[in-house]
Amino acid sequence: MKRFKRAALVLFSVAVVQVFTGTSPAMAWDGVGHQFAGTYLWLAESGFQQIVTITRDGVFTIVAQRASVDGFSVGLGTAKRTGRREITARKIDFGFDPDGTPNSVSSVVYTMNFSDGRRGKFHRIEGSQVGEAFFPEQNPLAPTEPPFATFSSTFQGQRVTIDHH
Repeated sequence: MKRFKRAALVLFSVAVVQVFTGTSPAMAWDGVGHQFAGTYLWLAESGFQQIVTITRDGVFTIVAQRASVDGFSVGLGTAKRTGRREITARKIDFGFDPDGTPNSVSSVVYTMNFSDGRRGKFHRIEGSQVGEAFFPEQNPLAPTEPPFATFSSTFQGQRVTIDHH
């Protein structure tokens, strides 16, 4: 009988999570959270835009307006929730000279703060990025030599929605 009560309590707890969060138990404790997941349009302090996608399980993708002009690739990485309204992400991307020859690999860490919560999702974002550029043969996650360049900037943005005019 004790085992039955314990199992019933677990099932009840799962049902409560689903009712109050509108998610499955796995989604309720995922890496980033459904309220952050989505696609955002960022405006960097440089005046150029970026499109960022963050998935619930922490995949982080960023496409920069100036990527082809500045000679770097689409950035891919991972994100995790680091506060009530904050996510930290790291992306890696590759740099190329004008002839298309690889000339760098960068590691960039983003700190993102979210606001304007509506319907269970955040709609505004602001934050900063701090990056390091390494030579193509260096591992940016465990560099054996210091980076040849560092950079930082800030950004602000909003969620991309279907009903936004």
